[in-house]
Amino acid sequence: MARVSEKLTPVTIKAKAKPGAKPFKLSDGKRLYLLVNPNGACYWRMAYRFDGLQKLLALGIHPELSLADARRAAKTARASLARGIDPNATRKEAKAAVIAAEVTEVIRSERTFEALALDWLSKQEAKLTNATMKKT
Repeated sequence: MARVSEKLTPVTIKAKAKPGAKPFKLSDGKRLYLLVNPNGACYWRMAYRFDGLQKLLALGIHPELSLADARRAAKTARASLARGIDPNATRKEAKAAVIAAEVTEVIRSERTFEALALDWLSKQEAKLTNATMKKT
């Protein structure tokens, strides 16, 4: 007979997500599970296959990410997989775009080393003697 797994509930998570000697998984179904580590840390994960490879998607930390939010994130990831898009690749692209935007902002604001150094030096002027200011 096939084993029927029950969906997780907040009550079952609270009761069963106690740290043990080894890491273990509490399955919610549809490849979503809560990984419980021996140190008590709990992580939402989703296992999936893409291009014939077994992959793992990190969704978040429990309890910061609730069961309902983890299910929504897993549903979004499954929708991406159905369209032929790797959810991890999408996440990496989004992260790279954020970093590129931050770098562009720094460049546009002209926060160069020289500008920062001159700003620091002007703040130090009241504390330093003329000789020290010339050296600096």
